[in-house]
Amino acid sequence: MQVFKNDAIMEKSMDVTMDGIALYPGEVAEEGWYILSLDTGKVIKRSNFEVCPKYSERAIEYLVELAAEDYRKSERVLRHERDVDRIQDNTPRAVQEVIADPVQIDDGDDITLGALLTEDVKFDGSLPVDNMGCMEEVLAAIYHEVEADALVFLAQYSLQKGISMYGEAAIEAVKEELVGILEKRVGEITSWTDVPKEVRDRVIPTKAIISEKMKNGVIEKLKGRLVVLGNLQEDEGDKNLRSPTPAITTVMVQAARAAAEGRQVITFDVAQAFLNAAIDDETTYIRLPKRISEILISIDEGYREYLCHDGTIVMKLLKALYGLRKAPKLWRDTFRAVLIEEGYQESKADECLYVKFHDNGQSTDTSVHVDDGFLTTSSIEEAERLINRLETMFKLKITRGAIHDFLGLHFEFNFVTGDVHITQPDYINKIVGEKKYRWTDTPHTAELFSVDPTSEILGDEEREEFHSTVARCLYLALRTRPDILVATNFLTTRVKKGTATKQDMRKLHRVCGYLYHSANLGIKLGGNQSGKVGLFAYADAAYGVHKDAKSHSGMFFSLGRGPIFIRSCKQKCVTRSSCEAELIALSELTSLVLWLDHLWEEMTGKTSKPIPLYEDNMAVIHIVNNGMSTSDRARHVHIRNNFINQFIKSGEITVFHCRTEIMIADILTKPLALGQFRYLRDYLLGYAIPQKGCVGIGRANDM
Repeated sequence: MQVFKNDAIMEKSMDVTMDGIALYPGEVAEEGWYILSLDTGKVIKRSNFEVCPKYSERAIEYLVELAAEDYRKSERVLRHERDVDRIQDNTPRAVQEVIADPVQIDDGDDITLGALLTEDVKFDGSLPVDNMGCMEEVLAAIYHEVEADALVFLAQYSLQKGISMYGEAAIEAVKEELVGILEKRVGEITSWTDVPKEVRDRVIPTKAIISEKMKNGVIEKLKGRLVVLGNLQEDEGDKNLRSPTPAITTVMVQAARAAAEGRQVITFDVAQAFLNAAIDDETTYIRLPKRISEILISIDEGYREYLCHDGTIVMKLLKALYGLRKAPKLWRDTFRAVLIEEGYQESKADECLYVKFHDNGQSTDTSVHVDDGFLTTSSIEEAERLINRLETMFKLKITRGAIHDFLGLHFEFNFVTGDVHITQPDYINKIVGEKKYRWTDTPHTAELFSVDPTSEILGDEEREEFHSTVARCLYLALRTRPDILVATNFLTTRVKKGTATKQDMRKLHRVCGYLYHSANLGIKLGGNQSGKVGLFAYADAAYGVHKDAKSHSGMFFSLGRGPIFIRSCKQKCVTRSSCEAELIALSELTSLVLWLDHLWEEMTGKTSKPIPLYEDNMAVIHIVNNGMSTSDRARHVHIRNNFINQFIKSGEITVFHCRTEIMIADILTKPLALGQFRYLRDYLLGYAIPQKGCVGIGRANDM
């Protein structure tokens, strides 16, 4: 991208724009994009930019240097001397090197981890069999070496590296991929002389990627994938290549409704999904490199006649292939067409949600995330009919029953109690790693928002670790652990180079310690105490809690128990009173809850209107219920006031009072004392169910 250097008016003699690489969009379109500046190496946010047709030489050099820095880091890790003579030849080389390392034990003798694992060492009284301390020391000693080797491997994603790591298993993975491509007629092997002359200079190179498919931390199988080098493909011009994915909120709404109403749940994964989408032109050709061509010939010797003089093979693409710029769009259009043909309607609130109402009043809904689907139904016969239709067209991996894994989330449905428990234990393990964190009962202290200017700035490596861990915590918090969202939200403001300090790292370690000792927690969704579902929401604000005097908003949305959507964010403007801060939070809540109701209405054919919104500031409730105010003190919030009031008058929302001590959204605005934190956490996560609204709610009757 080309982006403006800053928002100030600069001298005419100076360049006003600079090179940048787009990283990810803001939460709303108006925020623009987060962009990596090639001038400063910092991440900036811009809403005005110009997308370049291709990477500049400077951008490519910058990215290559980043990759080279990863390699340099891994090379700085000290390795032990290697002795692999005793290890079998078919053992992966990286494993051979690791388990052959000599390790010194208590009596001074050197043994190898391989010897320990194969029981070549005779254990005596000096090294009892149940002494796992030695094993833990061995694993700890090699951890950084394994991590460094993994960094090099993952950064390359090459067939050659895969073969060096896994040998014949990597070749077999590529063979399986090529067989699938041939069986699905993804392309036609073509002689070079048959390639039209006008497209010969546009033949796209390919490569093979070897990746590990993990299950419970163990390599389940190797996957080979042939991908097009889309970065070398010509620009698609003005073509719309947009391929959206469903909002996580949509999936949460589906899960909550399914649990409460006892709907059947089916998740499915389409194998080699892109290979099912037909190409919409006749001029897309790819070139298989020499090593992949050799593997192809080993499958069928007849392909040898198509070899080019350089040992490569050309293929005309008939269907989409991974890496092709338009592949996601082609696949989405293909799958969407099948659902539309089956009578499903595309949601206007979330275009990746498809709903079908059956003649008997039952319904089926499915959200599609690229090649993964989450389906719930009250008519299992209709759902199975759809699944059978999909199986005739695509190769599906289907999961039925009460336990599902979808988009990294682990769902456990309990149709007796009418709830679903959603967790991410593997992702929490990824965050905390191998470290042993001290036990903490809250993810923050009362000094969360305080900044010590004398605290030491983190070095580059520490800051990178800090940044990546905070990003992971944010991903977790927005899905299944909103109880860490306030702390994580603050830490995201401290990730910039030259900003993060030792004090910030200690705060992050407290969050990690809290996660380490509460990894079993997640969110529990379902109906209310009567088993019914209906949309309601809470809004709260903490006035002037940040160093720059800005306030903090918290919002909680539910269908009965637990959060289908939450938000915790620093307000973008400085407010003059707590009433104004609360009004800002309530106005943002209103727009979001109306979208959620639209989604709910499309999914169920019913509406939650008037939607109950809960607020703990009586002045705000009075202002929004009365609309226009002639008071000088309220004139500056005139627009937000009337924005909310119009929906109250139309009967779409109703605002109720909720006492501060039982305001669920309060936990999303600021650090709370231990007792209050634990009390509200149960309602935030859904382990406790609030009664109707806030009327009569209190500690005496435990909400």
